[in-house]
Amino acid sequence: MKTCSVSGRGRPVDRATAWACLWTNVLTLPGLGSLAAGCAIGYAQAGTALAGFGLTLYGLFRIVRAWLDLGELPVGFTSAFWISLAGVGVFATAWLWALFTSLAVLRDARPHEGASRPATDDHG
Repeated sequence: MKTCSVSGRGRPVDRATAWACLWTNVLTLPGLGSLAAGCAIGYAQAGTALAGFGLTLYGLFRIVRAWLDLGELPVGFTSAFWISLAGVGVFATAWLWALFTSLAVLRDARPHEGASRPATDDHG
């Protein structure tokens, strides 16, 4: 089953590129490596990751603002805590989604260009 169209080239990326895409998805922005591999689903993954990051920052901002207003950390599970936790969950969902896409790209990757060339006999 194809998980994405491969950048208009009609063939999968090579293994080195697939590994680079996996590490890009895992270590930078989920979805960015998917886009580099030619998977349009990377736009949705990146959007989901950014939405989760934004929710987390918004919740943390509200916690810090309440902390400054009260002079101490808010006690209990406030709505700001739940917003932050939801943001972490949304980001984690995007991260796992991008990881699975990267693993599928890696599974479908073709061998390295140099290894896939047939041997030629120059001895005529």
